[in-house]
Order: sequence, then C-alpha cells, then structure tokens
Amino acid sequence: MVRFSWFAFFFIAVVLETANGSKPPNIVLTVIDDLGWSDVGFQGSVIHTPNINRLAAEGVILDNYYVQPMCTPTRSTLMTGRYPIHTGLQHSVILPSQPYGLPLNFKTLPETLQDAGYATHMVGKWHLGFFEWSYTPTYRGFESFYGFYTDMEDHFEHERLGILDLRDDTLPVRDKDGTYSANLFTKQAVQVIMEHNSSRPLFLYLPFQNVHGPVQAPQKYIDKYSFIENKTRRTYAAMLDIVDEAIGNVTRSLEKAGPVVWYKSVLSKAYIVGACLVGILYFKTLNLLNLPIPSSAETWKIVTKNVLWDNTLFIFTTDNGGRPKSGGYNWPLRGQKGSLLEGGVRGVAFVHGPMLKKTGVKSKELLHSTDWYPTLINLAGKKEGGRVDGFDVWETISTGKPSPRTEILLNIDLAPKEKRYRGMESIHPYYQGAAIRVADMKLLVSCPNSTWFKPPELYNKEMVIISFYHFQNSQVKGFIEVALYNITADPTEHNDLSQKLPDVVQKLQERLEFYKRSAVTPLNKPTDSQAWDVARKDSIWTPWRSTVGEKA
Repeated sequence: MVRFSWFAFFFIAVVLETANGSKPPNIVLTVIDDLGWSDVGFQGSVIHTPNINRLAAEGVILDNYYVQPMCTPTRSTLMTGRYPIHTGLQHSVILPSQPYGLPLNFKTLPETLQDAGYATHMVGKWHLGFFEWSYTPTYRGFESFYGFYTDMEDHFEHERLGILDLRDDTLPVRDKDGTYSANLFTKQAVQVIMEHNSSRPLFLYLPFQNVHGPVQAPQKYIDKYSFIENKTRRTYAAMLDIVDEAIGNVTRSLEKAGPVVWYKSVLSKAYIVGACLVGILYFKTLNLLNLPIPSSAETWKIVTKNVLWDNTLFIFTTDNGGRPKSGGYNWPLRGQKGSLLEGGVRGVAFVHGPMLKKTGVKSKELLHSTDWYPTLINLAGKKEGGRVDGFDVWETISTGKPSPRTEILLNIDLAPKEKRYRGMESIHPYYQGAAIRVADMKLLVSCPNSTWFKPPELYNKEMVIISFYHFQNSQVKGFIEVALYNITADPTEHNDLSQKLPDVVQKLQERLEFYKRSAVTPLNKPTDSQAWDVARKDSIWTPWRSTVGEKA
C-alpha cells in the first residue's frame, strides 16, 4: 500500500510538471530608475552587480534597445505599447500637483494580462498620474499596489516635498520612516511571490525607486566604495549595489516558491483524489509489465521543483539614461537623462528565462520599450486588437531572428520658436526636440546639446574640471539644429553626417513629418493649488479630484 501511495504522489508530480510546461510564463518586469549605460558590471563598471551580471550572462543582453529620455514617457510606453506622442505624455514628466495622467481610454498591460488569467501586482514607483483615483495603479489593472505615486521622494522618509507618499493599495503607510525604499520594496515583492497561488500565472511589475535621486544609501553600502573619491558617485554606486542585492533576493524567492503550487493549486482543488486513483491504476499496469517505478526521492524532487522560477520570464530595463549630477553615467555614449542623444535613450536591458531558445548572447537587433506590451501579451496567449506602436519581438529575443522593427521614433517634443533656446543647457531640458532612428541612421532636430560624461573613478579631479570646461567651450555647446549620425558605425555620436548625406536627412525628416501628423497635443497642465491643500490636510499626496470611491 505504501508503494501505491508513493506512486500516486509521483503521478501528482507528473501532473504538476505537465501543467507547468503548458502554462503561460510568469513575468517579472523590473525597472531601474535613471540607470546609466556604463554603470552595471556587465558593461564594465566598477560597481558590484553580481546578480545582475549573472542573469544577463545567462539570458539575452539587449544591446540596441531604446527607451524614452525621461521617467513618465517611458513608463507610459511599458503600460500601453504606444509612443508618447500618441498618449499625450511626450513633454517632460508629471509633477505631484499637476492634474493629468495616462489617459483612461488606453487599456494597460496589467489589464490585458488580467484578461489572460494573470494575477497582477505592482511594487514601486508609478509616476503616471494620480489626480483622480481612476488614474492610480489599483484602478489600472493591478490587483495590488505597494509604492508611491509621484516622481521621486526621500528614500528613508518616503516624503516628496515634505509630504508622505507611500501606499499599500490605496491606504497610507505611515510606519516605515527610516526604512530604505529598496529594502521596503524588496520585502513586499518577496511577500507577493511567496503568497502567490500559482494556479494563475504571475505578472509582477517592479519599478524600483533606485537609482533616482535624491542620492541616498545606508552607510554600510557607501563604505564599500571608499575607493571612489567623488561622494555623489560613491553613494550612487551604493544605491545600485543595493538594487543588485534586491534582485538577488527576488529571484531567490521565485526559486523557493514552487512548493506553494502543490498545496494551493492541487490540494485546494481536490485534484489529489483523481490523481491517486489514476496513479494506482497506472502503478498496477507498470507492475504487471515489470517496468521500473521511480523512487520516493525522485518523486519528491519533481514535486518540490521550483515551479515559479522555472517558468518565469525576468525582464530588466532602465527608464532612461543616467544623470551625471546624480552620479549616473552613460560613458562612452554622449548625453544624459532628458536628452535624445544616445546617453539619454539607449537603455541597459536584458531578458532571462528558460523559455529563451538562445541564451548567453548579446542581441544587436533594434528594439524599443513599446515592444514589451505586444510581446508579453502574445506570450500570455492574448491577442490584443488595439493599435500599438510596438512590435512582438519575442522571436528576435528568443531565437535571434531579425527584428520586425526598422525604425524608432525617439520623440517629438519641439519648442515654439520663441522658447527654443530657453533652458537648452539645463539638466532636464524642458523641450527635448525631435529624433528618429531608421536602420543605422539617426536624425536629431532642434535638440539641446550635450557632451560625453566620463565616470569620475576613471580619471583624476583635474581631468573632471577639464571635461566640464571643454563642454562649455567647444563644439558641443548650445543647440543642435540638425545632426545625422550612423549609430552602428558611430554609437558615440562624434561624426555629424548631415552635410555629407542631405538625401538621408531629407528621408528621415519625412519620417518625422509622418509621425507629426498623428501626434496628439501634450496633456501637460499647470500645477493645481488644490493638490497641495488636500495633501497638507491629509498629510499624504493623494488624489484631489476624486470621481470614484477609494478602494480599501
């Protein structure tokens, strides 16, 4: 009888194994805020990122992948698969007291994945509007949300402009003062994973606050980088080190979450009864045929297999380039966060998962953050009928096939002529200009200029001073009217070809004009004093033009 029980147990394991193989993948979409191109270990950085390095090496590094130059626009592409010119979020970012957000007529990625049967959870930074409850995460497709609504906040006090911004679903969290945000969000993400009932596939959207300013980290992590003399860079390194540790903790929790399937997905649905009966019958058949029966150890190994991690697609991406003033660098690329030069829009990214057919490779194919929406929806088995700007690039990532993309609109955010030179050399230019990449060639029009920022640990203080002096007194000063670069041959954008190749300039300008015809008016609104009044009254940033009831 014992042998019958063990074999029934084995049969359950087989059922589980078969079910796991046929399920859509779990998806973990991780966003690192303001991550510089040259700051992760697999790009040659001195910053310690062993977990990120290992996952990238085991997966597919996306070496020709683009994002938007700022936070809100990129997050809108992830949620909708549309260029920001088509959602009205192409101009700057949403500030806490501005009454607008990602339009409600767009069906978001989590909403569509919910339709495909996914459990959808978000931990971290939203930054897509919160002036009404209907714009907040738990009304946009997420079953749970733990994080903050605004653009940035103190990493320890969780305050933006002196006012709290931390939520558990819609409820204020007021007892975490002093707990570093990356640790707080990691703990919550691990809890989501360990409590997940894997009878449904999991979608976890994990946009960390790190490494966005303010530049803060626990001292013990800062001390690890005492060899970096520049204080801002040293603290930034600590912030990225913590994120790497967080990613290690999240992936380890996915590796431990498998046994939950057995007692939640199987026992709770009474599958065990049928499995035992069929298992006993199958055991008798094997016995009559004198075929080997697996040992209990072999059976247990299958039952306790790490079901979540073994069927998880892990995506790692930045939302824009690094900001040197806050310690992030994109060397050797030119430019920074807020710029349409490569340093602002060329994104660090990789994909990891057992469903990838070719791994340990670097993809040179053209990809964009809008591509995640159609790619993930199709992987989930859900065909989205709405129009998107992204492409399903799964075969490109998984097998190395050529990208279905031939061009990327990087943005159209042109200043009126009377404002064209206003603030053009600021860290976050108010108007970005316009840029498009078609095959190898990239055109920039009416863009603020920028230089090449080298991480300070790579040279001495005197050279830092020379670098900034060079920026103020050289060809990179001021404003780019028109520039053309062959990005494949010249990824650092040193050699402007616009005078040599006027026909190519004209062709790319025609593509910009094509996109201009479908662009909607930016949604930006002036700040609303009522937002401050309500925030001060409630001691938390909160929707102030509520049109729907608050979720408990």
